[in-house]
Amino acid sequence: MLNFKDMKVDSTNSTQVETELNSINSNETTKQNIEIFTSMVKGQDVSAYGKKVDDIANYMTALAKRAVAGDTKAGNEINAIRTIMIQAPLVDKLNLFNLMGEVIQVGKNEEVRFETYELQGVKSKEQANSGSFPFATSKFRTETMTDFTTITGGTLVDYRQMATGNLNAEAVMVDQVQTDMMNQMFYHIYKALYTGIKNATSLKNFSETTGISKAALDAALLKARRFNPNGQVTIAGDYSVVSQLNAMAGFSTDATTSAMTSVRYSQRVMDEIMNTGLLSRYYKNPVVEIGNSYDFTKINAAGDFYETYLPEGLLFLLPSGVISPLKIGLRGGIETMTGEDINTRVKVQRFDIEFGTHLVKEHIPAMGLISDDTYDVGQA
Repeated sequence: MLNFKDMKVDSTNSTQVETELNSINSNETTKQNIEIFTSMVKGQDVSAYGKKVDDIANYMTALAKRAVAGDTKAGNEINAIRTIMIQAPLVDKLNLFNLMGEVIQVGKNEEVRFETYELQGVKSKEQANSGSFPFATSKFRTETMTDFTTITGGTLVDYRQMATGNLNAEAVMVDQVQTDMMNQMFYHIYKALYTGIKNATSLKNFSETTGISKAALDAALLKARRFNPNGQVTIAGDYSVVSQLNAMAGFSTDATTSAMTSVRYSQRVMDEIMNTGLLSRYYKNPVVEIGNSYDFTKINAAGDFYETYLPEGLLFLLPSGVISPLKIGLRGGIETMTGEDINTRVKVQRFDIEFGTHLVKEHIPAMGLISDDTYDVGQA
């Protein structure tokens, strides 16, 4: 991790850097300065930026010292820079939601609306000479998303660490806010899919078993593949479930009796599992591991390790190239504010994003879900 005090600081050009950073505007020079500081916080190589690194290190150290001394303008500037550092990577990570459904982003005071095509039509018929025949029609309705929640993350503001040149604490805080907010939103997506598909009263492609069995997966694939024009779906889930597919990649050399059965793997499959820990495809369908971080604020039910943010036992069969059953709404950007916590009497910086989900009933059968009941789904 880079440290201000480990750098050679040249203050001869600090006035120009201060002018550029002080406004936090959108010009290219300021963008590069924040990019350099972000790289410094992450501990990345910044040698390519040359003398600018010394200038920015000098400026940020001086800015933090002013904030410690009570300069609110200096504190606000640091908070603005931190907001940009958190917001840009988090927005990039939100693109992962496109794997689970259709993401709709609107402004803060706008409604999230989407069109739902109702499944209807008329079968083709053999036409008699000069006869009439009915045509299928296209019908859709416009819906407004109403189920919203505010995902909130935050961090303590400690200008003293930055004033001493120590960026370790800053790196940990920025990473934790991103990880926590991202996983909280992913949990809401998991919950919406699990409860919506399991509790559907009509057609659904859902099963709940102990372990992910080959029979359950093949049965779910049989239904899910036919919704996709290319006959392909994405199999996705936590490592706990996608890793169970490894045992399904072999072939039996003798199926006459259970005692004589021997399962073997091709060299390609063995190399793939050894190199990545997972299969990349199962019968043509891509297998994707969804990252699942530990929540260091919670201990699991057994009391012997940390809880994960996301349920471990859900295996999704996600459609591609068709209308997605899940709509994901993001209203407004990431909002932030800084103030003093009256309970602890310390400064805190808070980040909010308004987030919602909606599962379209007609399209629930297009998405498959297998739940391994070995694992609890009830994280909250």
